[in-house]
Amino acid sequence: MNREFTAQQHDSMTTSSAEAAEAAEVGCVDIGWILVDQLDDLDKQAIKAARDAAQERLANAFPEFEWRLRIEIHEGLEAQFQREPVEYLDWAVAQRDVRGWDFVLVFVAADLQTIWQAHAWAAVSRSLDSVVISTARIDPRSQDTKASEQERAIAISRRVQSLVMQSLGHLNGLDQAADPPNYMHAADSLVELDSLTEFSEPQQKTIRENLRRIADLRLEEESPPVRWSRWLFYLRAGWRNRYQILSGIRHARPWQLPLRLAGLSMAALSTLVVLLMTAEAWDLAASQSIVHVLLLSAASITATTIYVTVRQRLLVRRGRSRLTEQIVTTQLTTLAIVAAGIVTTYAGLFVLASLLSFAFFRTRLIAAWTTASSGNPGFEQYLLFAAFASAIGIAIGAMGASFEGQHYFRHVTLIDEEI
Repeated sequence: MNREFTAQQHDSMTTSSAEAAEAAEVGCVDIGWILVDQLDDLDKQAIKAARDAAQERLANAFPEFEWRLRIEIHEGLEAQFQREPVEYLDWAVAQRDVRGWDFVLVFVAADLQTIWQAHAWAAVSRSLDSVVISTARIDPRSQDTKASEQERAIAISRRVQSLVMQSLGHLNGLDQAADPPNYMHAADSLVELDSLTEFSEPQQKTIRENLRRIADLRLEEESPPVRWSRWLFYLRAGWRNRYQILSGIRHARPWQLPLRLAGLSMAALSTLVVLLMTAEAWDLAASQSIVHVLLLSAASITATTIYVTVRQRLLVRRGRSRLTEQIVTTQLTTLAIVAAGIVTTYAGLFVLASLLSFAFFRTRLIAAWTTASSGNPGFEQYLLFAAFASAIGIAIGAMGASFEGQHYFRHVTLIDEEI
């Protein structure tokens, strides 16, 4: 895929720690700009001009940091009219980790497949600190075939710069803003995109605070080096980046996953309905203690999270065994997003099972169905069954997730914003 990658990988790995340590001392922010997917020469020149303009603007807005915006050109991907943005993520993040970049921007010529919008100029993944930006719809020739070469170059450069600045805002914890010329305005047209020129003072403060954490010396770069066990390294890195992980969860909106992942939700809901109508299920639930049902629920949520993560290949595979703080933060954020989505689905099933039980299943009917308890069931019996059925439903729902397209599932989980 990348003819330069293999030749440079060894040198990058041997020098990355020393460079990163030096960068941390001066507050350096490294951003990789990767140009791929058959971009023509005009696109490449426009993107390079946008890089120069963005570097100057970032240096003026945040002079306390040294900005390194590195461009690399990689070819070899099969040219297609449209591509799923997550196809670039594994490769882009691997490049980020080897090079020691803080963020990575991937520029492609193909139009981006979308889920939430009719079209998108860019796709942002906060959990992976990555952005995929397409030139397909920002090229003036997409609307005006008579546009000159100079007009194309100027327009593409200006629009790339706006998309880069908005993407960096998202990666550093900013939400969308209401009005232009703010970079975080959700532009509906190229005219609006052309009008974006600034961050507000509060937004700059938020970005500055996040960049200070990013520019700090990472665990693997500490001098003298500290030997960590694998699990201790995960704990330290997770705690150190807890705010970044929480921000990634919030912006991924995992509470919407049950609606977005129809296969998982429908399988879990179908299981719940079957259990509601089954006397043996009520009897089995009545024979369990509260502690057993809680343990079953926790085990079901944990197993479902692991199964879905592995089955859908949500953890980006690494080509080397050495752990870094970036890798650990990425993996923990992805796991947390999936777990939050599974917990949300479980909670929805629990509420639905409780409401249906109270509404349609009278105490005399439940007493006739259950032999594990004497007398009419009380309020706690309904809640116990709801928790038991939800735990079983969420486990079966994981099987339904297997039928979701892998690209679709990864897009829903990993892509936070379609710009």
